[in-house]
Parts: sequence; structure tokens; C-alpha cells
Amino acid sequence: MDFELKEYPYVGLSGPLCHGYVLYCKFGLPHLFCKVEHIPNDPALPLPMAEMTIVTGYYAERFIDKLHPWLNPPDLLNNVYRYVTNSVTGANSEKQRYQTIVDALYYERCVLIQLVDPLALARERRALKQHQKSEKTQSAALDKIPGRTSGADLPASP
Repeated sequence: MDFELKEYPYVGLSGPLCHGYVLYCKFGLPHLFCKVEHIPNDPALPLPMAEMTIVTGYYAERFIDKLHPWLNPPDLLNNVYRYVTNSVTGANSEKQRYQTIVDALYYERCVLIQLVDPLALARERRALKQHQKSEKTQSAALDKIPGRTSGADLPASP
């Protein structure tokens, strides 16, 4: 009953056909990073996260700096940098790479869209746990009910 991540065309590709990347935040939630002109035409997609443009890019910097270490591929930020700059080569330094990506978010050349609502996901997981608990208690209650016998173990009638 885990969430299904919808795949968008051209997301995650390399080169000029790329329309963005899926980044996983430190909590493991997927976010779509794309240029404004590459936002998918999906009515179910939420609005871009406006908090990335607040406080001179502080939240954008924290987000990019604290990506999930295992869910994101190691070369993801290099690919995102190349996507943002339309460049074939990577950044000269890690600081330049981070600053370019953060600036793209802050100046709204790129947007970050949350692909999964964390509250809906928490409700779904909570409902699944409650369902599993109720199944366990029902099966435990069924184990306590004596089963029917064939009558061979009953005492003989007088």
C-alpha cells in the first residue's frame, strides 16, 4: 500500500531532452526539480514549493545540501547542474555547483514540486498499521475459539 510515484516523460534523461530530475529530500520524499518551461501538464501535480524563494535562498540551500544520501545517485547534483546551465561539463567546484542550483531555485528559473503529500502518506501508513493490528487481533481471537469436534472425543451417553 506504499505510494506510487508517477513517471513523467523526459525526467531523468541526460542532454537536451532532459525535462528535470527527481530528488529525494532527507526524509526520503520525492521532489521534481525542473525548469519553469518543463513543468509537466498534470492537473494532479501540486504547485511548486514557494518557500525555496524565501530568505535569499536559505531553504533552497538547506534542501540541496541535505538530500537523502542513499536514495539519490552519487552524480545527481552534477547532472542537475548540467541541466540548469545547459552545459556538457560539470562544475569546477562543489561550491559553484551548489550555488548555481540554489540560485536557479531562488530566482525561479527552476522549481521544486513535491510529488508525494507527506500527510497523506502518513495517513496511509497509519491506516495500514491499524489494518494489520486488527487482522492480528482477529486471528488471535479465532485461535481461542474451540473448534468443532467429530464427536469421538465426547463422553459416551448413558
